[in-house]
Amino acid sequence: MGIIEKDKNNYEKAEEHFVSGKELILKSLQCGDFSDGYRLLADVEGQLITYRDILYMAKYGPPIKNMVTKAIKLDPHNVMAYLS
Repeated sequence: MGIIEKDKNNYEKAEEHFVSGKELILKSLQCGDFSDGYRLLADVEGQLITYRDILYMAKYGPPIKNMVTKAIKLDPHNVMAYLS
């Protein structure tokens, strides 16, 4: 939904959807590690960086690479993780 709202230039709604998506992904990862969970988390964090300030980027930007790396380690055949 965040991408759809972003495409419609509804940036506040898009940010709300990205934050909501992040919360859902984090909850699902509490049940156990899975490749797509980390890939999706990296993608959502990447989207949120565009809505936040430089401090957010400095804090959450570098871990994005770690999330993608973890996704690939969990499933080396996860093509979407390589694209992330």
